[in-house]
This record gives sequence, C-alpha cells and structure tokens, in this order.
Amino acid sequence: MIYLTYGDPPSGVYASQVSDVVRYLNRQEPRVLLVAFISIRGFLKNRTRLRGEAPGAWVLPILPRINYWRPSAWVFTLICRLTGKRRVIARGVLACNVALAARRAAGITSICYDGRGAIAAEWEEYEVAPFRNLKRQIRKMEKHAVLMTDYRIAVSHPLVDYWRASFGYQSDRHVIIPCTLTTGLAAVTADPAAREKLGFDEADIVLVYAGSVSGWQSFRLVSSFLTPLLERDPRTRVLFLSGTDKAISDITRAFPSQVTRRWVPHHEVRQMLAAGDYGLLLREARTTNRVAAPTKFAEYLAAGLPVLISEGIGDYTEFVQKHGCGHVIGSDTAFTPVRTGVEMRQRCVGLAEKYFSKDAMKDRYAQLVKNMSA
Repeated sequence: MIYLTYGDPPSGVYASQVSDVVRYLNRQEPRVLLVAFISIRGFLKNRTRLRGEAPGAWVLPILPRINYWRPSAWVFTLICRLTGKRRVIARGVLACNVALAARRAAGITSICYDGRGAIAAEWEEYEVAPFRNLKRQIRKMEKHAVLMTDYRIAVSHPLVDYWRASFGYQSDRHVIIPCTLTTGLAAVTADPAAREKLGFDEADIVLVYAGSVSGWQSFRLVSSFLTPLLERDPRTRVLFLSGTDKAISDITRAFPSQVTRRWVPHHEVRQMLAAGDYGLLLREARTTNRVAAPTKFAEYLAAGLPVLISEGIGDYTEFVQKHGCGHVIGSDTAFTPVRTGVEMRQRCVGLAEKYFSKDAMKDRYAQLVKNMSA
C-alpha cells in the first residue's frame, strides 16, 4: 500500500498526521510506503527531514508548480509499477486526483480519499488557493475525489454531511478518523518552573493558543473574546504559540503585560501548553470550521487543558459538552476563567488517551485496511 501526499511541506502536523500514521499502519499492514511530492524550494533539506520521520519514503519534487499536477501522475504511475503496490491512500484533493489520474496506467486496484476538510469551501472562504486557475478547478476536483474513489477517510461526521450535501455522496464506504496524537508521547504534567520561565506566577490564569495564523483561525474573533477578560482581571494572561498576525500584535500592544507571543519548535509546544489553564479553539461560523477536526484539540487535552471552543466546530463542540472538558463559547456566553485544578487536568489527559490516541482508533484503521483489501 502507498500513502500519497502532494504539496504538503514537512511540519509538526505532517509528522503527527502523516509520518506517524504510516508507522502505525505498518503495524497492521506491513510495507506501507510513504510517497511525498513536495516543492522544489528547499527540497533537499525537506527530503532529509521526511525520510528521517518515515525511513524508506520516496520524496520527489513537484515540477514545475503545484497547480501543474498532471506530470506528477506520470511519475506516480512509474512508482506504482516499480514497487508493485496497487492500493493507495491519498491525503487531500490534489494527491487523490494524482492517484485517480494514474489509476489505469499504474494498475491501481483501490484508492482511498483521505479527506481533511471541506477544501473548496476553505479556498473560497479564506482565499488560500495558491493559483487562480487551480481555485477554479478545486470544487470539481474535490467532487471527483469524493465520488470516484473506492473508500474514504473523513475527519468528522459533519465532513461526511458536507460531501452528501455538496457532491451527492450516497455511499457508506467511509470511516471517521479524527486528527490523532503522535504515538508514544507521554502525558505532560503542569510544571511550575515552566510557568515561571514564561513569566507567569501561581495566581495568573493562562489561556493558550497554539497553531498557525491561517485565516480560519479567526484571530479577530479570538481578540474580541479575550479583550473583556483581560480588561476585567489583570491576572488573566494569554500565551500565543504562533507566528505573527495583526490581531495578535494589536492585542499585545493593548495589553503588553498580559499577552505573550512565542514561536518554538514543535517538540517544545506540549511542555509550554502544560503551563497554561485553557486551550483556545475559537472560530467563525463557516463551512471550513463546521467540518473541521483541529489537531490542537487533542493536543490541548493531552497537555491537561480544558478547551474553550466555539459552537459548531466539527464533532468537538459536542465532545466538550458531553465530557465536561471545557466551555462552549457562544454569543450569549458568560465565562469567567479560573485556575485549572489537578482533577480536571487528569480528566483531560485521560480523554485524550481514550479518544484521540492512534490505539483508540485501532478498529477504525483495521476497517480501513480491510476495505482497501476488498
């Protein structure tokens, strides 16, 4: 079996949601091969990194640009012929269309679309398309990926509902596998020394955001939520583990003694998360967010943080309500933060292990492998 990615650069998310998945699948289905098409920019460095995470991976350059993906289908045909592998899990719309284009010539018998979100909606709502002509094609390509494959992974139940409403998907040949935690990571406990190092004392109540500064992260919404909390109580502190963004810069200038932004290597993030009291997962009410499975949700829980989440975020708003592991923040929600105690931290860590470890998804991965073999 081949796990195929196209245009995804190495990152903490890639290490957790691709390389680690390949290693895990190899425990159930030996000889799963990662094939990654990546940008020629920084190619040698990124190839070394990816092959370090997934030994034996085939890492190839995209030529000449990501929107000219068809030549990669010819290359992928050759890879399938050389390796003798005839089953493909394709992560995302572009990788899936590469696999579908290669299908006949490569002799591929089974293709699984690994659906990570509502891609056409995301490109329309947040203008993330790298090329205009690719944006014009993406809805048709997403429909092709959903309807023309043999099996599907969806990260949430609302994503399947989106497929049904948008593309007329009527099958039940899919499995729900949310974004999971990296295998083998030990639980992180709160460390007073880490809080002190970040400039927080025991009386402070620390709200943490960790992740990218992409448009769907809705920083204006985050800022409007945080501002009254910061004004009301000087003990409320905010830690952004992210890149720069105008909304973050604005709130930092308004509350310089209460807001901190850091950018740290991915392997250091979990220890810093554990220095907080809540994880922030606030997003606008758009299709992109309604079907999402944010990686940071499980990471917050694994660090012992209850989650402050918006209404209607994938399956996760309901999860918070059902398991009492945070607060749902709506337009009429009154919320007063308090220090998170040991009992709540332990509950969050337990929920992360029970519902978001790869072993928790063992039966679903087995179902995937079985259906790919049928």
